[in-house]
Amino acid sequence: GGGATPPTLPGTYAVEATLDDPNHSGAAMDTLTIGITALVRHAPTLNGGLDGSLQVLNAENIILNGSAWISGDLLVPGTPQLKLNGHPSYGGTLDAAGASTPAGSYAVTLNGNALLRHVVRRVDPIAWPAVDAPPAPAGTVNVTLNHAGQNVGDWSTLRNLTLNGNAGVRAVPPGAYGVLTANGNGGFILGIAGASEPAVYALQGLVINGNASVQVVGPVVLTLAGGVTLNGTVGSSAHPAWLLLRVASGGVTLNGNVALHGTVIAPSGAVVINGNSTVHGEVRSDRLTLNGNAELIAPEN
Repeated sequence: GGGATPPTLPGTYAVEATLDDPNHSGAAMDTLTIGITALVRHAPTLNGGLDGSLQVLNAENIILNGSAWISGDLLVPGTPQLKLNGHPSYGGTLDAAGASTPAGSYAVTLNGNALLRHVVRRVDPIAWPAVDAPPAPAGTVNVTLNHAGQNVGDWSTLRNLTLNGNAGVRAVPPGAYGVLTANGNGGFILGIAGASEPAVYALQGLVINGNASVQVVGPVVLTLAGGVTLNGTVGSSAHPAWLLLRVASGGVTLNGNVALHGTVIAPSGAVVINGNSTVHGEVRSDRLTLNGNAELIAPEN
């Protein structure tokens, strides 16, 4: 934007680069986007750990309980009160250049042994994402597979697919489907290996039970009509950036000891991470809850 100091807060910024050389001339303009590990509208419920930084858009009371930790910063609007109870580890309060209001009408509270690098106040809200409902499937056939020797048939006519027992893991071509359900040791493979452009999937529902999984072998954009509860692992641990999970209505819940590797956008729902479950990626959701030893881990660059 023409300033001498580069931006550091999440948002979208205009950038102009000008060549500084007596023998050459040239310039280019583009957009710089700075992300954040978690962006939520409402105050989160934090009883686990968040590796990275968290921005809260609404001025609501925020509490970090007991052993909760945020390795980075907590970005909030206005100038809230700060309350320290017990023996939290806290690096101090910083002010950005945004509005000072609301002032003192809500509080950030650190209890017990909570850990937080900084509260960054006066951070104005940034644009909220939107997810449109996915298109309905054209297929009308419902298929249930119970063992490895069975086939789906024509994927273009498929509506709902259920994998039971020893049906195994099945590769799903990009497209619009109804509900994909995997039970037991079954699962789905999404994406195209070696592809540079994302494979696009639109689902009315996704059900992952038992030891089932969703493997991602290339870039994938997966849009769900409604919320999903994951009882198995989803994504690629080596490439969390490959998966973009978008939820039009509802949220995402992880149960047990499972992992989701990817970015979750659920603008109207909650992301709830329970037990020893982990999200390796970024979250954009109406609410965020970390329970037990749950963790949200920022992806590596």
